[in-house]
Amino acid sequence: EAPDESDGADEYLCAWDFNSDNYNGDILDDELKAWLAGTRAGLVLVMLDSCYSGGFESDLVNRPGVVGIFSSQEDKTSAEAATFRAGVLAYTLEQALAGQADADNDGRITAEELEDYVLTIMPQICPVCKTMHPGEGQVCPLYHLPLTGENRRQHPETGRILLRDLPVLVIECR
Repeated sequence: EAPDESDGADEYLCAWDFNSDNYNGDILDDELKAWLAGTRAGLVLVMLDSCYSGGFESDLVNRPGVVGIFSSQEDKTSAEAATFRAGVLAYTLEQALAGQADADNDGRITAEELEDYVLTIMPQICPVCKTMHPGEGQVCPLYHLPLTGENRRQHPETGRILLRDLPVLVIECR
């Protein structure tokens, strides 16, 4: 029981070799919150590509200068595509930070541009074949597999408290 949580349960970050018999080494949401509270950075960007990661939003996005991008909502699993060798959010962020999120082409990616890119693009990526196809299609366009269960489209969770739109990344324009 976690009375400070809306769903009554704490969230944990678990390593890939997670052992449910002992939680040693896993990170509790309250621990991560305390670590981030100690930073004096003007911008804290938290990106979690893990199942149920939206549950971290209320704990971590709790003061000005904090931006959170989470691969799933609090009660949802996250997709990982074997062809990506990563989660759909990690793939989307890789594309975003390579310059795709620079909406105004000024050589800077702001927190707002990053969030807008993720919210727009991530639900359009087929988690099976990693191709883009707009809309809410229910079948992978390449392999014709149903996009349900583990293969469902991702709907990320985001949150930010910014006094102004801060740059996340300055990219070199060629």
